[in-house]
Amino acid sequence: MKKEFILTLFVLGISLLFGILVTAILSWIVQENPLEVIGILFRGSVGNWYNVGYSLFNATPLIFTGLSVSWAFRSGLFNIGAEGQMVIGSVAMFLVGHYFGNFPFATITMPWLFMAIMLLSASLAGGVWGAFAGAIKAYRGAHEVLCTILLNFIAYAILAYVVVDFMRDPSSQAPESLRLNSAFALSSLNWIATGTMANTALYLGIVLSAVFSFFLWKTTLGMRQRFIGDSPQTAKYIGINVRKQIVLSMFIAGALAGPAAASALLHGGLRLKEGLSHGAGFIGIAVALMGRTSALGVVLSSLFLGALQQGSLALDIETNSISRDMTVVIQAVLIIALACDKVWRAWGERLFFSKKVHVEEKEKVEEKAK
Repeated sequence: MKKEFILTLFVLGISLLFGILVTAILSWIVQENPLEVIGILFRGSVGNWYNVGYSLFNATPLIFTGLSVSWAFRSGLFNIGAEGQMVIGSVAMFLVGHYFGNFPFATITMPWLFMAIMLLSASLAGGVWGAFAGAIKAYRGAHEVLCTILLNFIAYAILAYVVVDFMRDPSSQAPESLRLNSAFALSSLNWIATGTMANTALYLGIVLSAVFSFFLWKTTLGMRQRFIGDSPQTAKYIGINVRKQIVLSMFIAGALAGPAAASALLHGGLRLKEGLSHGAGFIGIAVALMGRTSALGVVLSSLFLGALQQGSLALDIETNSISRDMTVVIQAVLIIALACDKVWRAWGERLFFSKKVHVEEKEKVEEKAK
């Protein structure tokens, strides 16, 4: 366990250094001071408490989508559809809030309970959307990557219909939906900074990561899900219904991604808008890879990428040749570096453990000689 932990830290450290190196090289190519660029990224993300709040706001949906992709990975599936599941979840959350949010119990008596119902509806909708892709994979043999990508486009179309036609606010010049009741607004985390966008959805994401870890490692469900990911043929031979587990895995993945838009919807104006997800579903893939598909790793990598997104905004203002798109390059470099996992691990083995292994082998030879 200690060896695995050290190697994991080594892989992440090398990947981050690789990302910083590429950032510095690109900055130098466009005639910007690499140290100043890195400094701007740092100050823009965590330079003051107000920026910290925005970094946490950016990180919140990434926790949900990162957990979604991670669960599917553990089951041997590649969930590219966290984006669409998040979008469908936001639509379901809005419709429940719109149609049932005017009852007294929802706005006066127990608004917190109704908000929980809205979040559960988002989770259920996202789960059903994910299970649809899982069923096509399990019973028709279509690859889940293709299915989830196509379902993302369908989800975008549904959101567009709701925003620009079905629920459009006629009094607004911008294409956006009607406004939900203000009783459903999530509270800001004002202990970080007054007026920050960070909100209580962050707490929900952290709690959900703990639930994720518990179910994955401490329950029969989690064992079966990991089993089909590690060895589907063996799982089939010992009596596990692999098709059922595939559908269930995609349902759980979708259910984790469904409430990801809660932070943007219930704290960002209480309206549905196109582009509400800001690509969080796709960035969740990078989160899952960086976090090694573990709950703690997902939370930490979400915080890192959320801070990176916030810091990139300052690049538009404080540099002449670099835009916020630099963060996309950095994320891509990190993913490429993490894809070289076996190379870095081999280096780590030689660097940290080769001498120890050599000594142990020498001691065994000496014992046999005696």
